[in-house]
Amino acid sequence: MSASWDRTLKVWDIDTGEEQWTLSGHSDRVTGVALSEDGRAVSASLDTTLKVWDIDTGREVRTLSGHSNGVIGVSISADGRWAMSAALDRTAKIWDVESGRVLRSLPGGSGRLRGVTMSRDGRRAISASSDSILQVWDVQTGKEVRALTGHFGDVAAIAMSPDGRRAMSVSMDDTIDVWDVDQGCKLLTLKGHSDSVWAVAVSTDGQTGLSASLDETVKAWNLRTGKVLATFTCDASALCCRFGSPGSIVAGDSLGRVYFLRLEQ
Repeated sequence: MSASWDRTLKVWDIDTGEEQWTLSGHSDRVTGVALSEDGRAVSASLDTTLKVWDIDTGREVRTLSGHSNGVIGVSISADGRWAMSAALDRTAKIWDVESGRVLRSLPGGSGRLRGVTMSRDGRRAISASSDSILQVWDVQTGKEVRALTGHFGDVAAIAMSPDGRRAMSVSMDDTIDVWDVDQGCKLLTLKGHSDSVWAVAVSTDGQTGLSASLDETVKAWNLRTGKVLATFTCDASALCCRFGSPGSIVAGDSLGRVYFLRLEQ
């Protein structure tokens, strides 16, 4: 599934590369989308809302309203019960997807929020901020567990392994950091891109990471050794990346192209 600044989302068949649905409903740029394992998706938009979709039918299920400024990031638990959003109003919100209610509103610190990521079980989340700090949250209580510090610029993107124990973050200081979330310490700094990195992702087993950069490449990394496993060159700046089914990767560039890739071991 892809989200676009043209205010739409598209559902794709990864095997054939064919478009299945175009989803319309947002009135401003769509900034992100998160998928659960039960066939639901939640999209975020600068129109201040999130929308819940049934991706099997392309039907809009409900709209989540509560932010006072554009929403720039969203994550969802594997079972589709909980979602978390980050917005330009400097708050992160935890949502009950079924009812559409806001369960908790979390402060974003002294900077603007840049993104959020949630563990598979929905118990742990991390928010990224322009003040260079990553905040680790207990989703059930809404309390901050710890802060991850070490970047020297705005944190632009964050991703977490499904078990919530390892995370990747990228900053405007042009570094990609790998974190031990339990210990609150930095494990690795990944270097290899020649321009700013806009997106990161972590595989389901937590062993492999992805990064998408304005240098027009998507890189796959071994998160234990910090070595580059593979590099794919796009036709323009790479803006997003995501793991699909085992061994598959989806990436997008600034020309609106979507790439379906396979990581050969």
